[in-house]
Amino acid sequence: MTPLAAGQSGEELSDDGREALEWAVRIAREAGVEAEPLSVAAVSAARGLALTATVLGAGLVVVGSAAGGRPGQLHPGATAARLLNGSPSAVAIVPAGWDGRALATIAAGFGDGAEARAAVRDAHALAVRAGGRLRVLAAVRPRAWSHADADELRARAEEAAAAAVPASTGVPVDVDVSIAEPADVLVAVSGELDLLVCGTRGYGPRPATLLGGVTRRLVAEARCPVAVLSGEDRTSIAALVG
Repeated sequence: MTPLAAGQSGEELSDDGREALEWAVRIAREAGVEAEPLSVAAVSAARGLALTATVLGAGLVVVGSAAGGRPGQLHPGATAARLLNGSPSAVAIVPAGWDGRALATIAAGFGDGAEARAAVRDAHALAVRAGGRLRVLAAVRPRAWSHADADELRARAEEAAAAAVPASTGVPVDVDVSIAEPADVLVAVSGELDLLVCGTRGYGPRPATLLGGVTRRLVAEARCPVAVLSGEDRTSIAALVG
């Protein structure tokens, strides 16, 4: 970063930020995870994180909720919001005050598309690694312009969701299909989860993390950590934990 760019838009790391970074590195090392602090020169925190993720080939960038939100509920700040609209890696947001409990129940939001199947794949890989349970959550609603009724839609969704789960699961798997709007279902169920994995928006530039209508609500209202994928297999969460 040039001196001019630094003087116009560079961001400083506060004393509280430095203490938080040191704490995070220490906790990771105590848990047996290799961790090193990195100093990155960039015009914003979001750009620095995205550039570093690209250089490292990172599968996941994790950020916390902004201050001022409700405890236990997501409230993305400026950095998280920017990352969720273009990060080359998956992005996970953790609610304020989250207690860091074990990943006992991991869920994937499922719809009819490649992005949703990727969410199931990555959620499954995390559940296997954590020794937890996988929930595949889908929601359907009959539409006036479609001839399919609720029972037919439910059966189709259950079949497609089950097919998206790897054949050798290694973990308990529940497939839940609701007759409702997807965002309503996922927000309501989020309080029962330790992590919710969702696919990126189904259109737009690739590779990138891009919010759609459902994920936009989730990152504002969910009561558990939410991970939004990037659409880049090279940096998938499954590859990260495999």
